Amino acid sequence: MNSLDYMEEEIKDRLITARTLEDTEAIVRCLNDLEDIGWKNVSVVTRYVGINGERLQYEIWLKGGVRIIAPGMTVAFRLIWLLRFRDMVIREHHRWVKHENEMSPEEYEWLHS
Repeated sequence: MNSLDYMEEEIKDRLITARTLEDTEAIVRCLNDLEDIGWKNVSVVTRYVGINGERLQYEIWLKGGVRIIAPGMTVAFRLIWLLRFRDMVIREHHRWVKHENEMSPEEYEWLHS
């Protein structure tokens, strides 16, 4: 393993720890470190499963920008979900999403894939 591979693995390990601890500053430092070793378009992706089984993917890029993907949803339903998601983020509660213990094996697998 060369020194760049070792650095990449070390940064990934720190990133996993930072995500587990929800340490935003450490996450940003790790993402910057990944860009410093040559990664491009570094982002963080978070997945949610809705109370009715809807799936929502939220991606934030280090250099700015956000994308919300709601696979398999109609445009109207996607708009409703985005409004629910905004409510969830603003109020810091998760009434629109399932807890991991409530998910089917397929939903749980998608959440962590």
